Formats: sequence, structure tokens, C-alpha cells
Amino acid sequence: RRVHGWCIPSTMDMFPIEDQESWEAQLFRSIDETAAKLDANLPFSDWLRQAARQKQYRIQHNVLHKNNIQQLATPATVDHSILDAYIHHIRRSQGFLYLENQYFLGSSQFWLPGAIGRVVPECRHPVPFELASHLRLQIENGRRYAVYIVIPLYPEGIPESDSVQAILAYQYRTVEAMYLQVAEGIKAAKLKWPEEMESAHPTDYLNFYALFFTTMLPAGLSNRQASMYKAGRSYIYVHSKMMIADDDYIITGSANINERSMAGDRDTEIAVGMWQPGHRTHPIGRTCLFANGNVSKFRKSLWAEHLGADVDPELLRLLDKPDTVECVRYVNLLAERNWNRFIGDDPTPGGHLIKYPYDIGMDGRICPKGGSEATFPDSNARIRGHITLLPDALTA
Repeated sequence: RRVHGWCIPSTMDMFPIEDQESWEAQLFRSIDETAAKLDANLPFSDWLRQAARQKQYRIQHNVLHKNNIQQLATPATVDHSILDAYIHHIRRSQGFLYLENQYFLGSSQFWLPGAIGRVVPECRHPVPFELASHLRLQIENGRRYAVYIVIPLYPEGIPESDSVQAILAYQYRTVEAMYLQVAEGIKAAKLKWPEEMESAHPTDYLNFYALFFTTMLPAGLSNRQASMYKAGRSYIYVHSKMMIADDDYIITGSANINERSMAGDRDTEIAVGMWQPGHRTHPIGRTCLFANGNVSKFRKSLWAEHLGADVDPELLRLLDKPDTVECVRYVNLLAERNWNRFIGDDPTPGGHLIKYPYDIGMDGRICPKGGSEATFPDSNARIRGHITLLPDALTA
């Protein structure tokens, strides 16, 4: 059924509920007029009008033109409804968000000044900033809220290569800027609820993870691969691009969380957003009564696989309450244990989720596990990456 308006419904109850298990779906894209025939009269979202005022974009005759894009010989009409969908459902969410993505970098205009030692890269899409600012708002309003993000341990390719190291450097600065916002939210909340927030830590609200598995040593491996297998470890490459909001909405498709996928005038992407109007999440006080439809069941099944919940009754109980500090801390406990198994010599199965190797301070400052020059296991690749001379178009 056609959803009228600019791809994002004002409410998720637009149609009569014919049965409790019925689904509604929307299609989203990142594409421009060089690849598709677009309607230049479509309205634009508020954030784009704000970006236009900040001279990142200009709007003429209801046509969006992005400034300083050298790849395009002429201004282009852009459909970036994937980006609009992410922003809408981040802002709409009331209890938690769960994301899996192959890349996680963006909002470079909010990185620490001088963080990369040169001009800020063209990686300005607002998804990381939207996540952090919405999370900060929930903390300052005294609501329980949690964001879980699963990414690869490092991007596809040779981890020591310039391209991978540049992406890791951008990712590091993105995560750093997000945690600094969370820490500011906690600081403000402690003034209102000093006893309740006394032990609050940024990782009670925002966390990054990767996936790994243990396996036997096969033949025909490179030296680096053989080292990983000999130690009983190998990492699972996260290639999914998905966000679940409040257990009642899921968006999935081909778009990474980087400028290339979100801008609309670079890589062409497609995504679908789905929900069941008969299964909705409702706020109750400072927490939520989460939906228990098929989106929720999918998320719980996925977490059970990632965490080994089939042998952990405590986690099975907490899966219904992903916004609570008890759930967040228990997931982190299991993920830290798995990280220690990953870097050690214990091949005992116990789930796949590991904490991403960043240490997070109370003030939101981050540092690679093992120090600023620490490297990934079985490689000489720096966890925090390093800046290269490669153009942003290849890395951001």
C-alpha cells in the first residue's frame, strides 16, 4: 500500500489493523538524477533545510544541490530517503536502538577540533550525531535508553593498509564524539538525580561490539590467518546494514553508515522499513513496555545467537528489557568475557559478541585497549587507525 507523503509516515498507525500479525513496509533509496528520474517537487526534511542554511546544501526551485561535490559536473536532484528514515526513527525511539553495520563513521563536523590534523573530511551525514544527541536528551530527561552497535573488528581488506587505517581513524573520531556527548548528558543528569546517577557510566547507555568465532585450523591459510586460527580465534565480518528501534520497527538494506551510502549523490542504495501496527511499544514512566511482535522476536533470536543465550537463563530474562541498565551491563559482562577469550587461548564456545577494543572513561574520552598505539590481535594494524593522503571519496 502506498504511504503518501515524503516516505516517512507521521504515525505508524496509518492503516486499519486487519489482524495482529499484518505488516506495513516502506521503500527508501539513496540515489540521484544521474541514475534515476526523480520528482524535483518532493518536499525536503527539516534537517536538510537547516543544512541548506549552513551552506552545506542549497535548495533552488525545490531542487536539492549539494555544494563542493567534485564528482558531479552539474547540480543533482537527490533522493536520500534512507538517511531521512534513520533520522526519523532515531528521534522517534523511546527505549533502545540496535544497529548492525559494515561501517560506522560520520558527523565529522562534530569531531574534536584538530582531531585528524587536517581539513575535516567530507563525512558530514548526521546519523552518529543524531544517535548521540537523542541519547543525551533521554539521559538528561531521566529516561532509561540504550544504544547497541555491532560493527566488524576492522573493515574489509588488509588491516594495515592505508584505506582501512583511514576508515578506522574516522570511525575512532566518530565514536569519540558520540561518547563525549553521552558523558555531558550524564553530567547534567547527576545535577538532577545525584544518588540515582552516582555510578552512571557512558557504557551504561552506548556500546560498540564486534563478532568472533572459534574454529579448528584448516589448511592453506596466510600467516596472519594461521595465527588467528592457531589461537582458536577468527572474527566474523559484519556485512549487515540494519537498525531496530524499540522492537517495533526495523530498517534493513544495502546502506552503510558512511557518507558514501547516506549522501544520496554517491553510492546508490536501497532499503526497506517494516513494522506491524498491531505490535507497538508504549512508554511507561521512565521505561517502556516493548512490542512483542515479529520484529522483537527476530531481535531476541539474533541476540541469543550472538550471546549464547540458549545456555544463559539470566540473559534470556533480560532480553525483554533491552533498555535497562541491568541488561546493558550483563551484555557488556558477557562481551568482555568473550573479548578475553578472543585474545587468549580459550576456544570454549560461549557466544560470538565481543566488546569493541575501546576503553571508555567516565568523561567520555576513549582509548584503544592496551594504549594509544595498540594493535588488533594477529596484526600490526593500529586500532585507532591513522590519517592517510587518500581522498575522502575512497574512505568516507
